[in-house]
Amino acid sequence: MALCVLKPGKGLPLRRGHPWVYSGAVEKLDAAPGDIVDVLDHRGRFIARGYCNPNSNIAVRVLTWKREEIDCSFLRKRLLDAIALRRH
Repeated sequence: MALCVLKPGKGLPLRRGHPWVYSGAVEKLDAAPGDIVDVLDHRGRFIARGYCNPNSNIAVRVLTWKREEIDCSFLRKRLLDAIALRRH
């Protein structure tokens, strides 16, 4: 799994639920655009998992705050949940 390591003090917004990692918060990101990355704080602790675009001001867009596999079933469940939410 590719990694995105944050600078000291930059993990708090993510821990509070913010879905983006801005490029200015990134200490190290060795991944290609579209890769799934684990976002770690500066001490190496897991915060979130998302997909990256190292060429953007938003370096990572969070998909989950859990260590879960990002695959077809993950995306299908998310889409079905979104559809159900909008039906109500």
